[in-house]
Amino acid sequence: MTEDANWDSVYNHSDVNTAYNNFRFVVQKAFNASFPLKTLLKWAKDKPWITSALKVSSNVKNSLYRKWLKTKSPIDEAKYK
Repeated sequence: MTEDANWDSVYNHSDVNTAYNNFRFVVQKAFNASFPLKTLLKWAKDKPWITSALKVSSNVKNSLYRKWLKTKSPIDEAKYK
């Protein structure tokens, strides 16, 4: 990213402060292009006591339940319960 940047705005200034500001702008532009911001969704229904471990356990139990619904096997039922 930085090798494609136009560095003329940095090199062609005799004022150090302006050159530094231009340098910072070029680097920040490359940084933002390389590392875009991601938004994380937090569901409104999540209570404060719902941890990631509880979510994992709930998902495992739900998948075991769905498997038991398909097979109706006593073994799958025992795993589910």
